[in-house]
Amino acid sequence: MVRSKTREAFAIAMIVLLVLARDAHAYTDPGTGALIWQMILAASVGFMFYARRLFAWVRGRRSGDKTDDSESLQSDAADDSPHEAANR
Repeated sequence: MVRSKTREAFAIAMIVLLVLARDAHAYTDPGTGALIWQMILAASVGFMFYARRLFAWVRGRRSGDKTDDSESLQSDAADDSPHEAANR
């Protein structure tokens, strides 16, 4: 009962706001669009790295592989020459 009244009030408020909308008379410079694209691109790339890491973790859990990433990094460092390890 309370939810339906809340939804009804919200719907009425949205309709009133849409009907009575005015021009904003706001200014956005050309760099704003570039900033928005940069944020979208950075978020997308960040999500791809996160998803890749998550899928690898799930795949490892499903296959029963109990190796930890820190162990694999240490074994990779042991395989490298001292010069390559210092450049990391």
